Amino acid sequence: MGAVAVPWLLSRGIVYWVAQRGAEARHKPAGFLAFAPWDGGWYADIARVGYTFSHANGETPYPFFPLLPALLRGGMALGFSPIAFGSVLNHLVLLVALTGVWTIARDHFGPNEAAAAVWCMALFPGSAPLTMVYPCTIFLACAVWGFRAVERGRDADASVLAAIASLARPFPIGPSLPPSPTGAR
Repeated sequence: MGAVAVPWLLSRGIVYWVAQRGAEARHKPAGFLAFAPWDGGWYADIARVGYTFSHANGETPYPFFPLLPALLRGGMALGFSPIAFGSVLNHLVLLVALTGVWTIARDHFGPNEAAAAVWCMALFPGSAPLTMVYPCTIFLACAVWGFRAVERGRDADASVLAAIASLARPFPIGPSLPPSPTGAR
């Protein structure tokens, strides 16, 4: 477990430090609020009031899928702020995802390569948003463990994980496809 826990702890410590220094430099709120810029606020607002609001400029919460707001609302029922709960939740879900990466890489390549894969993923600069209040981490963990389930011939488990992932994000992580000239994708 140290092969996963150490890179996870170190990388999340670095991300926490950078988020706090960035918040200070921009004169923005620090603490857990540093992990909820941009869409994090939308997810927290949906957890608080549901999908019944719109902003003065006409933006609505409808593009945001329901799993993360539902989990944040569950955290609120336990007495946590949605931002704090979402940040802690995503830190823990990232640990679950990294454990899956280690497991898959170990089975295919060996323990040294698995450790390297976890270190690379944990320290990759693009992993910083995986502890923000976004659904990307849930999607990632479901994808990793879904692939593991498929490898093990556990298609029903993979289907459940795919369904959970589809409740988290309207599209996978990565760039979207440009529209085709005919409008079809």
